[in-house]
Amino acid sequence: MTPAQRAAAAAGEACGAIKGNLPVGVEDQAEDAVRRQLRAPSTAAFPGWFDDDGVHFRLLPGCHYEVTGRVDAQNGFGAQNGFGAQVRSLWTVDLVPSPASRTRYQVTNATVDD
Repeated sequence: MTPAQRAAAAAGEACGAIKGNLPVGVEDQAEDAVRRQLRAPSTAAFPGWFDDDGVHFRLLPGCHYEVTGRVDAQNGFGAQNGFGAQVRSLWTVDLVPSPASRTRYQVTNATVDD
């Protein structure tokens, strides 16, 4: 393991990450933040939490997480793509540790590409 890899692993452990995974609850917080950005949140499906090309995250300084993924949902007009499937959009959610708890995170930004 290189010094940079050791430093990243130590930072992840200090921030609650376990073996390259997000801290418990961050996934739900990210999905909730994305749903709040959608016009039809009840139609949201989040493929890819376990796919290699699905959800990705980066641990930034200060235990700041940037989580990216995709969501399938109807748009504001109830439209789907030409094959009857929901429209797929990319999303990004930024989270930082909550001042009240080291085990909780708060969303600082959430965007969904059209």
